[in-house]
Amino acid sequence: MSTIARGTTEGDNRRMLAEPPLADQPLGYGPSGIAAVESHRDAIVLKLTGDLDAVKARQVAQVIDAILDRRPRTLILDLSTVTFVASAGTHLLVDAHQQTGAAIRLQIVATDDARVSRTVPTDSTGAITFHSTLDDALATD
Repeated sequence: MSTIARGTTEGDNRRMLAEPPLADQPLGYGPSGIAAVESHRDAIVLKLTGDLDAVKARQVAQVIDAILDRRPRTLILDLSTVTFVASAGTHLLVDAHQQTGAAIRLQIVATDDARVSRTVPTDSTGAITFHSTLDDALATD
């Protein structure tokens, strides 16, 4: 595991993510609620914290876009320390699922404490996969 981001400043998310290599690259994330971005083999883990409300969902969506531009094999959204997911956060998960399609696997780590529905409605591409721990999500990678 290699930690490549911690919350500091906002603004250069896309530029810094576009610079190779992704692992061990210091990134400046400003949105409070983004705890870290980590690289695990062929997966990128985006760790979130706190409430995932409308403001944070927009900020996180920008970071997800930048990560998906890198074309990882798997994107894991770790919500294990998220305390509440508003409807905008639920829409963020559905949108991320639609963006990844068949080319990139989306895994979501969530505890019951996050109040994330295990049956988030999706389109015809299928259900979103939830795991109770990051280790479980990485094991399916």
